Amino acid sequence: FIARLTLRFFIGTNTSNAEFQFGAVSFSNVAQKDFDLNMYTENTQLYNAILGIRYVGKATYTNLALNYIVDNNMFSKGRTSAPDIALLVTDGVSTVPSRTLYHVPQNRIGENNVLAAAKRLRNSNVQIMALGVGTKINTAELNNITNNPSDVYNINDFDSFKKIEDRFSYSVCTAPVH
Repeated sequence: FIARLTLRFFIGTNTSNAEFQFGAVSFSNVAQKDFDLNMYTENTQLYNAILGIRYVGKATYTNLALNYIVDNNMFSKGRTSAPDIALLVTDGVSTVPSRTLYHVPQNRIGENNVLAAAKRLRNSNVQIMALGVGTKINTAELNNITNNPSDVYNINDFDSFKKIEDRFSYSVCTAPVH
């Protein structure tokens, strides 16, 4: 469904304000970059790349994905004139919710200030949208992650995505630049 969603957008380089860029980080008990923002410049390339992402693992360490985006400057190759949006797609509750909401980054060992992974990402001027899929979703957790209930979308299964696809696409297209 995410691959199909990207077909609604014009994919391109960072030279055109009319084009979108997509990057991907997958996560379980580790977070890993699948591809950077400017890696694909055509819809079919991006579509196939998303279809090639394989989920490995059974855990849902959401904090690792959110911190990975910040720690690895995933949006650094994007346009300054475009909004930075992270779409969190999850089928469950974070394995350790306290680490998602209150996590000390590894590169800040010894620092007394406990930062939330989601807050760190939002403080980097990234708008977080969340898509919860299934019946095991904790909507309150997703609301805390996005800090905006209107940026949370819940569906029962991946086939139900068609019901919210238009509303979601509109939200992405009208997101403000921070």
